[in-house]
Parts: sequence; C-alpha cells; structure tokens
Amino acid sequence: MLLFAGIWTLADRTGRLEDRPSRIRVEIFPYSPRTRVVSLLAALEAKGFIVRYEVNGCKYIAITNWSKHQNPHRDEAQSTIPAPCSLPTQHGTSTVVAGLIPCTLITDSLEEPPPYDALGPVIPIRTAKDAGLLPPSTPAQAEEPAPRDGAVLYLSQYPVQVNQDSAARAYLSIIKTRKQHEELMAGLERHKVSTLWLDDAGELKLTEIAKWTPPDQFIIKRKCRDHPPPWAPRKPTKTDPYQAAIERARAEDARRPI
Repeated sequence: MLLFAGIWTLADRTGRLEDRPSRIRVEIFPYSPRTRVVSLLAALEAKGFIVRYEVNGCKYIAITNWSKHQNPHRDEAQSTIPAPCSLPTQHGTSTVVAGLIPCTLITDSLEEPPPYDALGPVIPIRTAKDAGLLPPSTPAQAEEPAPRDGAVLYLSQYPVQVNQDSAARAYLSIIKTRKQHEELMAGLERHKVSTLWLDDAGELKLTEIAKWTPPDQFIIKRKCRDHPPPWAPRKPTKTDPYQAAIERARAEDARRPI
C-alpha cells in the first residue's frame, strides 16, 4: 500500500508521527484530494501495521516492528512524540494496554469505514453515462462472415488470371467478414477504372497488372484501400494555326488533277 510506504518517510526516529489525516494526505498524495486517507489508515490499523493512540488529547500513530527494519543515525534528533504503553509484537497479536487498543484491532474482520475523509464526505463522481446523458450501450454483434464463394467471385472479376492458388489462400487467410469482402471488391472496381490500370485509349494494361499487382498481392498489400485517380479520356489539343494551314494546302493539292 502506497500510504504505508509514505508514512515511513514521515515518521521520526522511533517510528511515530502525528495522526493528522489531512496533513498525511497532503504530504503523500498532494495531487489526489479525494484519497480516503482515513479509510486507508483504518485498514492499516486493522491489519496490525500501525497503532493509533491518544495521549493528553493528542492523536498519534506508531509503526509496528519499526526497530526491526530501521537503524536511525546517532545524530538524529530525539523523538518528541510520546510512546504508547507497548506495541504489537507481530501481525494479528497485540500486547497494548486495553485503554490504547483501537476497536479495529480487537476483531479479525475488516469492515469498510463510512465514506468520510478529513475533508468531509466523499462524493462519488458521476459520469455522463451514469447520469443518463448518454444512451445505453448495445452489445457488440458478431459480424457476418465472408461469402463461401467469395474467393471464386473475386478471382472471376480480376482482369488477369495468374497466381490463382496463391490468391485463393490469401483471400481465405485475410478476408474473414462480408465487410472485408465488400471492401475488397469495391477497391477492385476502383482500380479497373483508374489511370493505374487503363492506358490512354482506356484499355486495361494486362501485362503491367499481371507483373506488378497480381490478384494475390492485391489482397496481401491491401491495395483495395487505395484510391487511384479515375481514368478520363484526354481532350484533343488545339492545333497550331500555321500547321493547320499547311495541312489544308496539302489536302487541296492532293485533290487537284495532275
């Protein structure tokens, strides 16, 4: 527990410190104002890690078995905190005088203390979902599997019939749902009408497709997610007027009888 480790750094050379939950929280949890230090101290006390006692109206904490694990320097200042009559010799047993034994050390069960800290009641933080501001979440539905003949349909639509065995294996290992199948087919249709696969005349570049994007690599490299530019016929360029005049003159000379 982080609190137990922190109070070791706050205790004096005898393992005693003031029982002030607010100060302890500020020293150990400076950025956690909602930390329930009172509850955590009660839990440590119930398990026998610390003893909480009162002398002359002042409350103190003593860490059990402190002397077994610490060897203070001889020049360290002496403790100004009075000691309890005695400390527990081991976890679960105690030799403390009855007047100093907290009630939580008498019972074996650890009951959760009320939700109050030194700063007041602990108010639970309600999220937007708890407050009813968000619609209730619906359980996730299993996605529809890919069609059984999906690989056959894909290969039948591919423009080149190469590497079909490898493409079928790639389809079965990667395409698992209908959504993936539809994404694959949509990507294939985009490539069929793109400048990557069509030449200037609008014909498929079958040789280049078979060389660079065979059907198996189209699946493995996730080419279906690409959006290549669509093909469009080129607009005729304007003819040079001087060149056009020459062409008309040649045409007229060709029509003249010799």
